[in-house]
Amino acid sequence: MSRGTWTIARKVADVWGDIGTIYRPNSNLPLQKISTQAASRLADGSIGYIAPETKYNDSPLKFVWGYLPKTYVDQIDAYVEGLWDLRITDHNATIYYGRFVNITSTWIVGEEDKYDVAAEFQIIPSIAW
Repeated sequence: MSRGTWTIARKVADVWGDIGTIYRPNSNLPLQKISTQAASRLADGSIGYIAPETKYNDSPLKFVWGYLPKTYVDQIDAYVEGLWDLRITDHNATIYYGRFVNITSTWIVGEEDKYDVAAEFQIIPSIAW
C-alpha cells in the first residue's frame, strides 16, 4: 500500500529542524476557525462589534490513520509525551504549527503490530516565531 507523507519539523531553542515525515491522514480534515468577536450595544442603541487581542481560534486537526505499525504509534506517542512544538507541512505546502495533544491507538487483533490510530493536533500559531 502506498501512502503519501507530510514533512514534520521540531522547534528546539527557536530553531526548526526537520525530523522526518508522517503519513497523510486517511480521512478528511475539517479546518474550522472560530471568531472571538463579541457584539456590544452602543450608546445610540446600534450594535457594534469588538475583537479582543485573540481574534480567532483554530480548531484542532483530528488525524485518523489506519493499519499503522507500532513504531509509528510510538512516534506519535513521543510527540504527545514530549509536548514538542511541531511544524507540519502538507502536500500543498500549507504549514500547521502546534502540538499533538492526544492519541488513541486500537490494536487490530489478529495482525502483528498493526494499529488504527486517531490523534489530535492543536493549532498554536504563536510557536511559529
